[in-house]
Amino acid sequence: MLSLDAYLKCGRAGDDTAVVTRRKGLRMGRTDRRKGGVAVVSLAAAMLTVSPAGATHPVLGGGSGKGAGPIVTPAAGNLGKGTVAVNFQVDYQAFDTFSDRELLGFAAEDREIHNLESVTTYSVSASYGAGRFATFHLAVPYVVRRGIEESEPPDEIHSHGDASGLGDASAHAHIRLFGSEAWGIEVTGIVAIKAPSQTRVRDDAGNRFDAEFQPGSGSWDPTVGFAVSEAYGPFALHGAVRYTWVTEGVLDTDLGDRFNYDLAFVYRVPPPVRVDLVLEANGLWQDRERRGGKEDPDSGGRVLLVSPGLRWRMHPRANAYVSAGLPVFQDLNGDQNEVRFRVLAGVGGAF
Repeated sequence: MLSLDAYLKCGRAGDDTAVVTRRKGLRMGRTDRRKGGVAVVSLAAAMLTVSPAGATHPVLGGGSGKGAGPIVTPAAGNLGKGTVAVNFQVDYQAFDTFSDRELLGFAAEDREIHNLESVTTYSVSASYGAGRFATFHLAVPYVVRRGIEESEPPDEIHSHGDASGLGDASAHAHIRLFGSEAWGIEVTGIVAIKAPSQTRVRDDAGNRFDAEFQPGSGSWDPTVGFAVSEAYGPFALHGAVRYTWVTEGVLDTDLGDRFNYDLAFVYRVPPPVRVDLVLEANGLWQDRERRGGKEDPDSGGRVLLVSPGLRWRMHPRANAYVSAGLPVFQDLNGDQNEVRFRVLAGVGGAF
């Protein structure tokens, strides 16, 4: 599972103390970019997805053990009764960072703005088919955030290092709402809950990271939505929407509600080639972050990725997959790091 992850936050720092300081005039040779920060969140085809805890908390997904399903977009349909599916996935998201010149400019404006280079999420998930009407999923991610730094008024840049640890686990239920073999259409309801995990990770100087950089959010976040799938011969079309209510978590921080919307087109190449070609559009809207009831203007926004991908059907009940997400639209609030690209790969099977 994510989750599209990922999140929309690289704004103000809290009470973290600087680790390494670079003063005005030092290391100002990098190319200037004014980009914002997003880690896009998505759910997996018929496997479980991990909801992101905030702008830098990615979401995980995986391929289903059967069918011409998508990679990031949740697919309708359920596993057969008694079927167990497992999935391992790596989700790498890179960001356009601010230059030192830009960070020093923010510091001169009395603003604390974060940089984040990348987020890598390793996820293990398991699914159980309770019959044609329901499938249950559980996923646990391990999150690594690299290159965290911030502007520090009046004229410094603080480097905090990397943050890593167990991310928020999530449990999902996919409930069949409608199905017609004659029309090739299935509709599935999605209900999920995300449970808090590790939230006390510290930076290189021993100071606690802010909520948006912790592996977990410290909050219990419910999600509801639905997925629709339609198959016609070797072609399949999948769409899904989900809304997540984010509650207050660690350090009195609410990372902002999320709305995910996805659309995928899949083509199953005829035998003897065992390949599915996938093209997806993955969108996310995220509300602004609030800490102690105060809204952060440099958080939240919208992002849309186009994600071509490929699934190799190694066995009728096992597959490997890869997807590359490229941003086509980003509208972020304030000053944040924009996503450069996303690469998601994994292997899954059903038993």
